[in-house]
Order: sequence, then structure tokens, then C-alpha cells
Amino acid sequence: MPSEEQSLVQMLGISPKSLRVLDIAIPAQVQMGYFMISLSIRKLEKLIPFDELTLKINNPLEYDNLKLILVSLARHGSVDAYRILEHFSNQTDNIDLKQWCLMALQECRMLLESELMNEQLVYFSSPLGSRDNKPRYQVIIFRPLSHTIKKKEFVFIEQEILDICAMSNCILDDIYYKKNYVSLLLFIPLDIIVEQFLISLIETINDTLQHYFSEHIICTNMKQYSARKITNTINKIYAIKDNE
Repeated sequence: MPSEEQSLVQMLGISPKSLRVLDIAIPAQVQMGYFMISLSIRKLEKLIPFDELTLKINNPLEYDNLKLILVSLARHGSVDAYRILEHFSNQTDNIDLKQWCLMALQECRMLLESELMNEQLVYFSSPLGSRDNKPRYQVIIFRPLSHTIKKKEFVFIEQEILDICAMSNCILDDIYYKKNYVSLLLFIPLDIIVEQFLISLIETINDTLQHYFSEHIICTNMKQYSARKITNTINKIYAIKDNE
């Protein structure tokens, strides 16, 4: 089992150049459904013939089988398959099918690029999306429950985070604060150990503001937390600490 103190590329044991992070944000349940069908297709002795798939994708009677058709086209990994998937994505108004088609486009592109470069590429998809091959994370840093964040303190914190991101090749996508917490959306490079980076960020701010933030951090790349969920999670963390 890989250590928690590893970057994503270290955990996968591959070169950063071989890993592609999808820019699009696709819900985790859609990704899981797609990969389950893709895995089942890979186990087949042969793919559904390409000509048969091109006829089926435009047949209204095949609606219930469209997801299977999309994934099967992706597995062909050809330029023609990519063009058909791209056309379908541009034409459909069905959000669920469009997400499946975007996943299929990425898989088809991966197969095409792997063949052209004669190198096995790995695609990584984050439910919160990515930018410049950097997955996006939501990070919540917070104060003790009895303390609030003042406007002038937030201005300083935002600038500190911007400076830290600039030195670490990270991107601050969004930041806001509520009563006792700051929410960040960060794009973090694949070769950075996320936990170490966030601990260092907290320590840098606390060195100046004297133990301002808690050592606990909420970090996710699965689904963006609402303000209510953030507050409830912070309350639960302090409830656990009080019972220790």
C-alpha cells in the first residue's frame, strides 16, 4: 500500500508526462458507471464492429443502449470514432448522455495518443475538474468555534495563499470566508504531496497570525461542499475533539 505522503504520480508509479488529467468536471457516479462498462468491454474477445455502432448511435430505438454504444466507440480508438463521438456530444441535449460522451471522447483520445506516441498514457479524472493537468481541490481551513475571521485578516490570508501558490506552481481558483472558516478552490500539480502542501500553508499563516487556524483541514476533490455542509463538518470535528 502506498504511503499517504506521496504525490499522485508517485502512488501510480508513472512519469508525470504519461498522466493526463481531464479538464472537465464529471460526477463521481458517472465516472464509476462509465469505467465499469469500459472494463466489461475490455474483457470481450472482440469489439462490436465499428459500422454496426455507427448505425446504432443514430437509431432512436437504441436509446437504452446508447451508453454501451458510446463506450464501445471509444474503445475502437480511431479518428473516425472520435469524430462520431464529438458530433454526438455537440448534438445531444441529454446532460447524462453528454457526460458519458465526454468520458468516451477522453478515452478515445487516450488510445489515439498512446498509439501515436508509442507510449502508454494514463488518464485521471477528478469530479471537480482540472486545469493545466492540475486536479482541482476544495480546501477548508478554519478557526476554533469561538473565534471569527475579520476582513483585514482575510485580506492578509488571501495574499499569503496567493504567494504560496505562486511559489508552488498551484493556482488559486476561488476563495471566500465565512464566520470562522476560509474555503479555497485550488489547482494542485500532480507531483505535489497535497497533505504536506496544505500543512505547510497552514503553518506559514500561523507563524504570522500566531496559531490562527486549526491544524485540522477539510480537503476533497469529489464534490464541492456547501456552506451548510462545511459548518456541520467543522462542528463534528470539534465534537470529536471534545470527546477525546
